[in-house]
Amino acid sequence: MSKFITISSDEVVDSNFAERFLAGGERWGGCVLTLGTFDGFHLGHRHLIRRVVEISRERGLPSAVLTFSNHPKEVVDPKFTAKLLTSVDEKIGLIGECGIDFVVVMPFAREFSRLSAEEFAGSWLRDRLGVRHLVLGHNHRFGRGDYSPEAYVEICTSVGIEATRATEFEHASGVVCSSSSVRRLLGEGRVDLACDLLGRRYSVRGQVVHGQQIGRTIGFPTANIEPPRSKALPSNGVYATEVKIFGNTYKSVTNIGTKPTIGGQEQTIETHVIGLDADLYGQEIEVSFVKKIREEQKFANLRALYQRIREDVRKAEEIDKNI
Repeated sequence: MSKFITISSDEVVDSNFAERFLAGGERWGGCVLTLGTFDGFHLGHRHLIRRVVEISRERGLPSAVLTFSNHPKEVVDPKFTAKLLTSVDEKIGLIGECGIDFVVVMPFAREFSRLSAEEFAGSWLRDRLGVRHLVLGHNHRFGRGDYSPEAYVEICTSVGIEATRATEFEHASGVVCSSSSVRRLLGEGRVDLACDLLGRRYSVRGQVVHGQQIGRTIGFPTANIEPPRSKALPSNGVYATEVKIFGNTYKSVTNIGTKPTIGGQEQTIETHVIGLDADLYGQEIEVSFVKKIREEQKFANLRALYQRIREDVRKAEEIDKNI
């Protein structure tokens, strides 16, 4: 089972970090480590983590992942606002499923962006974390400056760290497997292909809040959820989805959009849970996206909206049968 370690900005600068937080006060013999933001934790990330675990077993050393509680680009560029695929808790849970011994979560501080690659490798990876072997993603970079991918292996070697650059993960679709690709596909409404890159359904969690209850008046009650503002959402439209609530999973139809038929202005997420009529207010639910059914559209009246939702429900049930 992985050991999750979350440290503060003050603890980051502790020169005895490895002994205190990783070895529990004992002498720390080093580790095989990789680092990165790992937003979304897609199949390419899993490919990299598998290599870390393989090398750690070969070397007889514990495996470790260093990741960040914030997006580094937000520190480097104050105008940048991250739209994240996974929360910190989701991310470390997914990493932990891969057999990693230690998952270290720390804030990305401005000081990191000022360090050269040599300084970061020597003073942080080697001296504070006791890294003996670093596994790099095929295009990963760290420290100030812009070097070729191969140069980072040489930099690590120069400070006494063995380094391996993992091979690039090739997805069967031919699409580059990256967090940026997943965000782009979600923005295009292609949630099924985004899920293929992730290796799982893309999901959004949030608390059920009160809405206008229009759905209930036409026979299709919906749960309106509020995800974190930083959460990346699929494009506006109607989706076949699944909802996890009360320990069970239900088929559902989810609309993301402004509800133009009733003159809405703000983007909302509302889900009709098929076969469940219960008071969900205040509950936290997880909506997993399966496939886009159609674009959001404005109907002439509520009767026309009712007819279309009924068709959406039928299509959602058919999609679920065929997957």
